[in-house]
Amino acid sequence: MAVNSGLLKIENKAITSITSHERCIIEDGCQLSEMIEKNGDNVCKNNIHNFIELFIIEIFEWFGKEIKENLSQNLAKTIYENYYFLKIAEFKLFVEKMKSGNWKQVHNLSPAVIMERLHEFVIDSMNIRERIAKNNNANERSFLAENGELIAEKFIPVFVRVKREIDNKKLSKFAISQIEEKKRSQKDFCKTHDWFSENKLCYDWLEKQEASQFIKLGWYQIFLLRKQK
Repeated sequence: MAVNSGLLKIENKAITSITSHERCIIEDGCQLSEMIEKNGDNVCKNNIHNFIELFIIEIFEWFGKEIKENLSQNLAKTIYENYYFLKIAEFKLFVEKMKSGNWKQVHNLSPAVIMERLHEFVIDSMNIRERIAKNNNANERSFLAENGELIAEKFIPVFVRVKREIDNKKLSKFAISQIEEKKRSQKDFCKTHDWFSENKLCYDWLEKQEASQFIKLGWYQIFLLRKQK
C-alpha cells in the first residue's frame, strides 16, 4: 500500500512508467531481499513473497485476466529467487512499465510472459549498474588527477614525520623482551606497541616496492586509517 500510494518517491515524485531506471537504482537503498525476516538461523520469506504476489495480481487484473492462487504464489517465489537483488523501486517501475504497455503485445498474459518481460528489464538494470560503476570510477580518477599535488602537499610532511619517529623510536631487544613480560598486565601498552610495529612493517614493505613516493604515501595513509583493536 505504501509503495502504491506514492510514499516511495524517486526524484521526489511517485514512480510511473517514465521514471528514470537509473535514479531508481541510485536513490532507493532497499533491495527486495531486505524484506525477509531473520530469527537466528531461521529465515522467513513470506513478506517478500506476498509483496511480489500482490503486484502480480495487480498486473493480471489490469489486463482483465485471472491467475490461479498457486500460480501467483509460485511466480512470486520464482521472481524473488532469481531477482532478489532488484531495488524495490525497480520492481515497482517494472510493474508500471507492464501496465503502460512498454513491451509488445502482452494480452496473452501468463507467468511465462511476465518472466520474459522481467528478464529484459533485468538486463537493462545490469547494464545501467555497469554504467554507474564506470562513471563512479572515472569520477574518482578525475578527483585524484585534479587534486594530486594538493594531497601530496598535505600528506608528505606526515609521511616524513612518521619515518623520523620510526627511526628514532626503534626498540632494543631488551625493551622488546620487557614488553613481552608485561603483556598481560599492560594490555593498553601492548596494543600501542602492536599498532606501532604494524605501521613499521607497512612502511618497510612500501620502501621495497617499485612505485612513486606519491602512490606509496597514498597506500600508507589508507593503512593508517585502520581501527586499533
